[in-house]
Amino acid sequence: MWERARRILDIMSESARRNHQEGRGGLAAYNGFLFCDECGRGIQGYVRIADMEEKVETLLTEQMTDPAFLRRLLMRLKANDADSKRASQVQHLKAERASLEKKRSRVIDMYVDGEISKDERSDRLARVAMNLGRVNEELARLDSTPVMTENQLVEMFRVFASFDTLPKEDRRKLLSLYIPRMRVRDGEVVALFRLLDNAETRYDKKCSKN
Repeated sequence: MWERARRILDIMSESARRNHQEGRGGLAAYNGFLFCDECGRGIQGYVRIADMEEKVETLLTEQMTDPAFLRRLLMRLKANDADSKRASQVQHLKAERASLEKKRSRVIDMYVDGEISKDERSDRLARVAMNLGRVNEELARLDSTPVMTENQLVEMFRVFASFDTLPKEDRRKLLSLYIPRMRVRDGEVVALFRLLDNAETRYDKKCSKN
């Protein structure tokens, strides 16, 4: 419940920021929706968002509404689920999370026993909480590959069939309702976060028509 509340607050914060930026005028249609796949930060500060517009529209209106593309995407998603490296990462992160939770309990016990001061307890718990947040976020990303059917994916992205014909304001509203975050790597969109089912779809060049 905490994770869902945190994500809702994050999305609300993003929406408020986009509205503020939109009011300033002159910004590209997808400013505030694109994030770096490596660090997670918004990329509008250091790349030309306008350069991404054609790629985003091609992805949403052509590829993500093409059953053949979605079929190849599903094959890649299933392959990712079976990937041993990914499973190993998940196992490692879960072990790290368990260790951090034990460390948090030890810190509290030490404070109760008078071995550390209140300030030291707060500092140690803050460090543990920061690391737990990082681990939980990475686990959520690794575990977010959805188990879906081709028809479900087609139906989900059908709304974007005429996306490129909509006015800029309507496109931004539609993205806010369906796909509030897109991850970008090497100038390409590599993941879409869907608000409706709170999951992320990742894909690579092997899913393309070529």
